[in-house]
Amino acid sequence: MKGVSSLKHTCQGESHKATNKPCQDFSQAESKEAYAVAIVSDGHGGARYFRSDKGSEIAVRCAKKAIEKFVKETSNTQLFKGKRLTQIGINPEKSDDKVYTALYWLVSSIIRQWNYEILKDAQTRRITEWEQQHVEQKYLDDFTNSLINDEGKLEKVYGCTLMAFVMTKDYWFAFQIGDGKMVFFNLGDQGMEDDQFIPWDDKCFLNKTT
Repeated sequence: MKGVSSLKHTCQGESHKATNKPCQDFSQAESKEAYAVAIVSDGHGGARYFRSDKGSEIAVRCAKKAIEKFVKETSNTQLFKGKRLTQIGINPEKSDDKVYTALYWLVSSIIRQWNYEILKDAQTRRITEWEQQHVEQKYLDDFTNSLINDEGKLEKVYGCTLMAFVMTKDYWFAFQIGDGKMVFFNLGDQGMEDDQFIPWDDKCFLNKTT
């Protein structure tokens, strides 16, 4: 979008440097003529989540592709007319709201594609030499058994969170999967003001995330 700048930076944390862990976060930010987008994924980081670096990369790439398609398909509709800001949180009371439903399906499609992509990665990239040296055997066994028996533990191995913000010339929206905070800053009458415009998920507590 004209007049919109974007930047991103992701780096390996000091604790990861000390333990020879890769950076497990991934981000993407860009501004095109049709829209501007910022996407951040935070890998879970614990011993069990030894491929969350790949999980976060896949999450961002899936989100970017899905958002690009969503904006293109809704650009010629009246879906967002009169709704300059839309925020999505899990709220069954909004099930009859067309905007909420559209965004809910957007998020669902990202999760579905992420699950497909992590399975493909797991099938083509079995246990690596680095993983054999750095990951506890019980977690490697969980990974192998999940591929054989479909135990559903791949989601943990690749575990990450996801936040995205999208702005077009007519509207903007944001969504979040898991914990984290997305903050909006505005210069108001009292100086710099801030707000968290995605409703907080109370199920995210301490080291728990949804």
